[in-house]
Amino acid sequence: MEQFDFTDSPLRQDAEGTIRVIGSRITLDTLVHIWQQGDTFEEIQDGFPTLSLDQIKGVIAWYVNHSAAADAYL
Repeated sequence: MEQFDFTDSPLRQDAEGTIRVIGSRITLDTLVHIWQQGDTFEEIQDGFPTLSLDQIKGVIAWYVNHSAAADAYL
């Protein structure tokens, strides 16, 4: 299982290797896919009201800053 640096991000990697938002079952690939389809942070939050805007922004910021590793994972 590949290890990622999630310092200062709201992400964690579970025992099966799936990257999820801390405290939820929502995956990195779910949020990235919706964001890539053009949804705003607020629209994403409408679909996932258990996530804060800060969590969503943190996930997308992590993805943008680690896009090569994240795309290989995705």
